[in-house]
Amino acid sequence: MHQENDDKKLSDLLTLYHSFGYECKKRCNLEVLSSKHILFISGNVCQVIDLKNREQQQLYSVGGGGIGAIKVHPSREYFAVGEKGYNPSIFIYNYPTLKCYKVLREGTTMAYTNLDFSVSGKLLASVGSAPDYMLTIWDWREEVTILRSKAFAQDIFRVAFSLEDEGRLCTSGVGHIK
Repeated sequence: MHQENDDKKLSDLLTLYHSFGYECKKRCNLEVLSSKHILFISGNVCQVIDLKNREQQQLYSVGGGGIGAIKVHPSREYFAVGEKGYNPSIFIYNYPTLKCYKVLREGTTMAYTNLDFSVSGKLLASVGSAPDYMLTIWDWREEVTILRSKAFAQDIFRVAFSLEDEGRLCTSGVGHIK
């Protein structure tokens, strides 16, 4: 690499041509955006695939630590991407523009493992990985935390809002369903 390129970001120098990866062992790793588009995680990239013409669009991990969880909003106008890494953030993107709309910070220490929007779409629940296993409820449009609580002392695989009562949540993981 030449001296003048040392200050450029890697993304300025390289372009991803095609990604062939899909993490099939990752829980909740496939979301439907529309009748034509799906969303999934592949390493440090969130892939949006056009099912008709097989074109790909990529959203790279902003923090660089990877992507831990994704969830599509009930309106299908937005989707959430929970990252991995020290003090990761959740990025809310607009669909179909793929522009970042909101950023949620300080919900967990190392990685987000699962996300869920309430049925009305007003709230977002997130769960973190070790060491804190933090359950956080967000008013995502205002980018504020409504509730933070340690969810459990072991891995949490899923968080879900009740379909009938937005005030109720269910979590499941290693040795528990709550």
